[in-house]
Amino acid sequence: MNCYQAIFKVQGLLKIPIVSDTLWGHVAWGIALEEGDEFLEAFLHEYNTSPPLVLSNGFPSGYLPKPQFQSPPLDYDNIKDLMAATYLPRELFKEPLGWHTINAFMDSSDFKSALMATEARMRNAIDRYSSTVEGEKLWSEAGLYWYEASNEKAKKMRIDTFDVYCLTSWPKDELGKRIEQALYYGYGGKASIGYGKVALVDIHESELPSQGKRAMALGTFIPAKDEKLQSLAAKIVVRNGKLGPIFAATMNPFKKPLVFYDESTTFDRPKAEYVGELVPNVHPDERICSCGMTLCIAFSEEQQVSSERKEAIHA
Repeated sequence: MNCYQAIFKVQGLLKIPIVSDTLWGHVAWGIALEEGDEFLEAFLHEYNTSPPLVLSNGFPSGYLPKPQFQSPPLDYDNIKDLMAATYLPRELFKEPLGWHTINAFMDSSDFKSALMATEARMRNAIDRYSSTVEGEKLWSEAGLYWYEASNEKAKKMRIDTFDVYCLTSWPKDELGKRIEQALYYGYGGKASIGYGKVALVDIHESELPSQGKRAMALGTFIPAKDEKLQSLAAKIVVRNGKLGPIFAATMNPFKKPLVFYDESTTFDRPKAEYVGELVPNVHPDERICSCGMTLCIAFSEEQQVSSERKEAIHA
């Protein structure tokens, strides 16, 4: 299997972040709509032997999530900023990474970080018959965007390109085709009113960090039954999935709630380049499943700072 880096461009706001399980669902629906049910069934059947496609979440270009470390942070002066940091430059993963390293990086002139924010927009209801505003129905609706902050620039720089890492047996051209199919009708909810306008900009081969005894998940996952993750430092997220528009019009649109391990969850490095599996029995219709697998990268976790080093930090 090859690893590719797909670069997405977001035009405007998103209703939900680009997450691996939702994006995979878009890919599956794109295959069903363009190729038919038999092709989709063949695609899903491949996961019984070797997955044809494993996706990461979408990260602001050049960044990766801050790992969940095994040890708690020390009593640094900027402890709130350390805890709030969400994404770190990918270059930091070349060396052992831990709270002390991140603290030193945040104090340096090279510091930069990516953060998520919300933006509210006013909306009103339209009478489709008269093409006029319907009564006094006015409300605000929030969307998501990302920005880059640094110690050198006071102005927040808006981020509109995102990296999605793809582990696949498909050739590059087929991967691009499947992603474009997935994004044809927009990503996430509220596409009809302008949210979720995402386009594929480029795809190229990529090598993810592969040195170290620890591993970090790059998306949401549910471990396979025979998958024993050691020394787990977890971040949890609950997904309340929904069906695609065709099924949603004729049956219960909601999947069963699922508890996933989220991006940045860390554990001792496994043998495979991915973790998790497809999750069946998430809906009364037995054909429907959820993607509970994602890529993971290797990294070295910095040893906990000793008491002597802690005193030196505050000296």
